[in-house]
Amino acid sequence: MVAPHVSRIVQHRDALPTKHLGLATMAARLEREGVGVFVVDGRGDCLDARQIISRIVEARPRIVGFTAMTHEVGRVAELARGVKESLPGIVTILGGPHASALPQETLLRHHGIDCVCVGEGEETLSELVSSSGQPACQGRITGLAFRSGEGSVSVNPRRDPSAGLATLPLPAWHLFRWTPYFPVLTARGCPHRCIFCARASGDRYRPRPLESVLEELDFLVRVHGAAFFCFEDECFSVDPDRTHRLLDEMLAKGLSRIPWSANLHAASVDRDLVDHMKKAGCVSVGVGVESGNDRILSRSGKGLTVEVAGSAVRTLKESGVFVRTFFILGHPRETWRTAMETIRFAVELNPDHASFGIMVPYPGTAVARLAAGGRAGYRLLSRDWADHDKYLGNALELDGLPRMSLELLQVLGYLLLYLENARVLDLAKFCFKHRRAALAFLWKMVVGSFSTLGRQLLRWTWRSPVPGR
Repeated sequence: MVAPHVSRIVQHRDALPTKHLGLATMAARLEREGVGVFVVDGRGDCLDARQIISRIVEARPRIVGFTAMTHEVGRVAELARGVKESLPGIVTILGGPHASALPQETLLRHHGIDCVCVGEGEETLSELVSSSGQPACQGRITGLAFRSGEGSVSVNPRRDPSAGLATLPLPAWHLFRWTPYFPVLTARGCPHRCIFCARASGDRYRPRPLESVLEELDFLVRVHGAAFFCFEDECFSVDPDRTHRLLDEMLAKGLSRIPWSANLHAASVDRDLVDHMKKAGCVSVGVGVESGNDRILSRSGKGLTVEVAGSAVRTLKESGVFVRTFFILGHPRETWRTAMETIRFAVELNPDHASFGIMVPYPGTAVARLAAGGRAGYRLLSRDWADHDKYLGNALELDGLPRMSLELLQVLGYLLLYLENARVLDLAKFCFKHRRAALAFLWKMVVGSFSTLGRQLLRWTWRSPVPGR
């Protein structure tokens, strides 16, 4: 099981030692079936491509499974090619939200990858391993896309999202490098309809039994020495009654002594919930505000208004928890005016932390379909999946907002948030923390400016009349 490397450390998140919950869960499932499993966590172990390939070749597995977000697929393809050069008979499979959204295109673009898992991977990978990855068996495995001939890809029927989350084993964290921070998932699926999200775990909210969640939390503390939980549910409070029961149990079992974080939908935030979360150990909450314009929010499918979002953030701030907010610049038909309304709204809310990301047309989303068709004012700038990054990418722009304008707005958002709220020290800390990204951004702006100037000069030269005519 392999999580890819970071090609180079540019953004602060590139250097963070993280654990991959999906790999840990699938590894635990295979171990329960008696399969020997090893994990190579490229990012968590700070490995480069050569080191990852070397570890895989040394272990000589029959099957190697990769996971990747859209901007990481190229790195996985590089790893798969490198492994196959030394182990020609190995079977490579890719999973994750990108592979689920574009199974055929992924296989056609990257020949080092033999097959793709479409949807949740526990059952599909288990069946592939049971068959030793034999090509003759791949056509019978639900949820698998595979090469069926020269330049041909077959996609089997998609596997229904698992409702039996109670049967999942506890993640195999013993296979990973130890850190005190542990991700925990209490449910899969999200009922909201945001047009910029692929909802890789499905539209249906599928909670785990609370007994299973509490067992996992206790196990992480007793066995792994967990000092912080990161609840990674897409929305921690989809079912408020269940959330309150979980919090009560955490208090009763003494788990509230371990600090933790979670993400909430702004419409679900109320004083009772926030106070209960804080009492149960919550120290940080993330909220997707997305925009400061009601028309933009209505089009986004977020199910949110500016008033509701503002009320949620203010309630969280009053509770004393650390408030993280997320904003997107580049919504369908975004203009400079609506983007500035978002920035002004962020300044007014003055959260502890704000993230201003530029819209990315992630595969499987409504935004990706709009961008591909040139609708809603979008212009797709790159089909290179490495450009699909919301901070330093280059995937799209809008008719009224060229890419450089979107990036200037992104910088302006951070500057105004800190300066207009007299948070000069926080701005200094932010700049130091993200200094590599800032340098990369400045270099990109310089290169982009020269590129734009070059194109303009070329057009001017081409259109200029020839002397003497």
